[in-house]
Amino acid sequence: MDFDVKTHNRGNMFCVLRGHTLVFAFLISFSAYAQNINDTQEKTNSSANSDEVTTSQSATNRSSSKLTKVETKPKLKKHTHTLDITSSTDTKSQDKSLSLSNWYFYTYRPNTEYSARLWLAMNKSMVGNRESTINDSRLTFSKKAYSLNKNIQLGRSATVVLPTSKQSREDENMLFGIEINPSIRFQLGRFSFMYLPRLSKSFHTYTSSNSGRTNNEYSIIQFYSGGYAINDYFSVSSTLIYTNNWSYSGRRKDPNYLTILEMRYSYNNNFSTALGTMTGDSVYEAQVGADSNIELYDRNSSSIYGNVALTY
Repeated sequence: MDFDVKTHNRGNMFCVLRGHTLVFAFLISFSAYAQNINDTQEKTNSSANSDEVTTSQSATNRSSSKLTKVETKPKLKKHTHTLDITSSTDTKSQDKSLSLSNWYFYTYRPNTEYSARLWLAMNKSMVGNRESTINDSRLTFSKKAYSLNKNIQLGRSATVVLPTSKQSREDENMLFGIEINPSIRFQLGRFSFMYLPRLSKSFHTYTSSNSGRTNNEYSIIQFYSGGYAINDYFSVSSTLIYTNNWSYSGRRKDPNYLTILEMRYSYNNNFSTALGTMTGDSVYEAQVGADSNIELYDRNSSSIYGNVALTY
């Protein structure tokens, strides 16, 4: 997940993820990470059940009849592909923006303990010059979530960031980045809560970009997400993402936030669609100083998005 927010002007929803990825990529990446933990939990439960449950078959013989126990284990799906498409627009009456974001995830699971996931993404503006941009790629290594009890799980993963975007490669002269991704997930009935602190370190050839901005060396991005499953198909969630960046000189940059409200329909584990809003801004206002008012929705600056995800 590429969560290195530089700046964010009210009404401009294009300022996220190292300044070149659309803001809704936060939600896509977070949802994919959460789904990865869910998949791990399901496989863990399936493996546990398979050790206890056996299939009894009746072996008929002319001389005798007996029950033979045959152990059955779920087949591990080693290769998984996910295509995630999101369309986003703002709520402004004039100069409206419209963009399309395509994410591809490839997950490889050699066993039930470990997995590796490759993230590839491309954004395209659907207005103006219709420019297409490729985002930074990522390779995440995860270990099966550790269950403290039936309600609490701890996730463990690390990510290597590859500078495949034009901005990271040509402007920022980025070499690569590394991220540590612990997480804690709490589930109680239909309610769930997840906290994900993302600690990242970037490596650049120079401390400043070719365009004159200081490059970020360290970043801390904190995710707070709560959700409620209405039934087996529909769920609602609210997410807050709070970002801090530090330059190579140690100067802390202005923090940013992003709030997300979403309703999702999941037909099954392989297909889902969602509608939601995103509202983001800098916590620091030049005229009034630090602003502690984090808005869930602003009709003048929020973005509206639709999302479709397919796994096969």
